Amino acid sequence: MGLLDIFYKIPAKPPLKEGDTATDSGWYSEALAIFDEANTINPKDDVAWYKRRAAQGNLSPDAEILVLSSFDRAIAIDPEDDVLWYKRGVVQCHLGRTSEALASFDRAIAINQNVAMVWNFRGITLGMLNRHTEALASFDRAIAIEHNNAMVWYSHGIALGMLNRHTEALVSFDKALAINQDAARTWNKRGVVLSDLARYPEALTCFDKVITINQSDAMVWNNRGVALGQLARYSEALACFDKAISLNPEYDEVFKNRGVVQAHLGSFSDAVDPSEKAIALDSDAADVWNNRGNVLDELGRYSDAVESYDKAISLNPNLYEVWIGRGNVLEELGRYSDAVESYDKALAINPNLYEVWNDRGIVLRKLGRYPAAVASYDRAISLNPDDADVWNSRGYAFNEFGQQINAVASYDKALAINPNLYEVWIDRGNVFDELGRYSDAVESYDKALAINPDLYKVWNDRGIVLRKLGRYPAAVASYDRAISLNPDDADVWNSRGYAFNEFGQQVNAVASYDKAISLNPDDADVWYNRGNALMKLRRYAEAVASFDKTIAITPDYANVQENRKNACELRDKEIRPPQRPQRK
Repeated sequence: MGLLDIFYKIPAKPPLKEGDTATDSGWYSEALAIFDEANTINPKDDVAWYKRRAAQGNLSPDAEILVLSSFDRAIAIDPEDDVLWYKRGVVQCHLGRTSEALASFDRAIAINQNVAMVWNFRGITLGMLNRHTEALASFDRAIAIEHNNAMVWYSHGIALGMLNRHTEALVSFDKALAINQDAARTWNKRGVVLSDLARYPEALTCFDKVITINQSDAMVWNNRGVALGQLARYSEALACFDKAISLNPEYDEVFKNRGVVQAHLGSFSDAVDPSEKAIALDSDAADVWNNRGNVLDELGRYSDAVESYDKAISLNPNLYEVWIGRGNVLEELGRYSDAVESYDKALAINPNLYEVWNDRGIVLRKLGRYPAAVASYDRAISLNPDDADVWNSRGYAFNEFGQQINAVASYDKALAINPNLYEVWIDRGNVFDELGRYSDAVESYDKALAINPDLYKVWNDRGIVLRKLGRYPAAVASYDRAISLNPDDADVWNSRGYAFNEFGQQVNAVASYDKAISLNPDDADVWYNRGNALMKLRRYAEAVASFDKTIAITPDYANVQENRKNACELRDKEIRPPQRPQRK
């Protein structure tokens, strides 16, 4: 069902049956005359306008444009009819004229702000413009007006999914299904979100539900195959992909996924086989070579993938998808300058690919070209300001560029879009640590750990910052939490020892350093720290031995020679017997 079908399925009225008869008989010009007369009598008769559109559609291949002119005519007669503005917006949306559609919906809302479906379609239009945060606000308004509308809850879930707020999206889809449990598209999207959350068995249940409703959707069979592949149920996944291909032989994504599964089954030659067969049938088909490159990319055969993409480009250099794929594998190969060149080619063909602007920025950052990277992220943001990942990448580039204040601003923007990205909270905490804003750093680490408490490195970093604040018991508690998650990280034991040493508990410090050394005996820092702790315990001989280990690992280690000299002098004083007083 298209967008227009939502309101165009209108029953016939007896006065217009004469026009219906003319249309059914193929007398379209006569039908137009009848409907025009009806519209003259009552210009607000939706049914008459619809039927006029149907007649026009048989006279012109572009029915939507023709019906749009009908709505324009009706609006000219009554510009305060919010329904006409709404329907005009739907047609414009269907035509891809999104900015005009948004203006129509806004005009409808200005006249009557209490119609849920207007807010819903306004949100859909904003989503088409990649303005997902604003779209979500529109769906919220629609829900406030009509809480039991399954379509609006579905739209709400889509917007949350686009913002990577998957857990919240799942709640919205559940609301939609509570209202209409037979909505196949909602079950499918629910399955996709569950897959994004790595909850694959639950995702499978959703895809199975869709298939009971509609067995002919290739996308659902593909999604089911992907979930099965993630569960290592490769033979079942392969059957799903085969089913998808039988329904839609031009579904390139399925061929790629099928190849990956075949590789897991140990059949690397068969993994590329679908593309090889297609190439044999049509060796000049650039899209076939592109698909072969995609499969090889998924198999990690990046050099072979580049060759396939190059072949596709030699046949048709205007397929931006090929340039994107080529850029991606070149990045995997560490050929960053070549990757940028490929992304530039793709953007020259289609400059509105915000994901490519983001990927280009990432590669430029890896090249150390930070201003150019930020400019690329800015271009991505201008096309889609609601992608938290782009704002995060922008912050990361600013941080590496030494512009920590700008980095924090970008991280804050990312978190305003999606506060559940613990990676961003971590990066934000790291920047605050560099700025010496230790309390803010602890707050950011706490936010990350509230989302994912199993991040042992964050518990370690949190401990380091707490130590800098002089909160030693809290720091040790944080290190202990890290150790409970991963007892084999020497760095955490070293950090724990450092906190104990500053806290005046040198015995505990030495015990922590000894544990670190048992895990990594070649860390000069630990031996140096251990020597300093032993000095405070007046165990000078052991301290000298620790400093000797430091020097053996790193001969030019800062301050170690001076500390060793002091330790030797103090050791020697303890060893040298006290002199007897001389007799006169």
